[in-house]
Amino acid sequence: MPGPVPWNERIVFGCWNQPYITHVRTILPTYPISLISWSPLYARNFLTPKQPNLSFNMFQKSLVGPVGKLFIRDVKKHNRQLFVWTVNDEEWMEWSIRAAADGVITDDPELFREVCRRWEGKGGAASASASTSASTSTSASASRERGAIALTDEEDEKARVARRTGRVRDGTWKRTARLYLEVAGIQVLVAVFTPILMLVARFGVVGPGPKAAKALKL
Repeated sequence: MPGPVPWNERIVFGCWNQPYITHVRTILPTYPISLISWSPLYARNFLTPKQPNLSFNMFQKSLVGPVGKLFIRDVKKHNRQLFVWTVNDEEWMEWSIRAAADGVITDDPELFREVCRRWEGKGGAASASASTSASTSTSASASRERGAIALTDEEDEKARVARRTGRVRDGTWKRTARLYLEVAGIQVLVAVFTPILMLVARFGVVGPGPKAAKALKL
């Protein structure tokens, strides 16, 4: 049933390579398309007039460093949108904001909202502190029923903390080293496998796609 907003303004098709892009453009020509990729070297081939209105949904860790920086600059130069995935670490969320990404895909939207509030300087930390203080005062004078609710909230908080373990900044050099060593390892894999997969794509087989991403554990 038609709604107030047309479907082609609500949906963006994510395509991993040219064959899928061609299918979508043929069958649903009015729908926007985003190239999903873990390789800025491969994605750069789509920054041409032959690929109008194509946005980019990139594996975030493949964009860290000079190659990614040049790619981001050229994407903005061509007035294309840039989305990044999957960003779960606090440092990389801040990196994505600095890089002016148009959208961030994350498993922890609550943490990302906190990072955005802090980045925008809206006093997120102060409001969080006031909220915690008010919650403590209320629970101290709560009835048994409200105590049960507070216990549930406490369990939710523990689950949230457990979920975020290893994702938030802890101020140690070991964490920073781990994050960048992880990026270095990923980029070595991307640099090695991208030329091979591009060569395969040149001979009529699909380019770097989800199966390759899974094989590389991206």
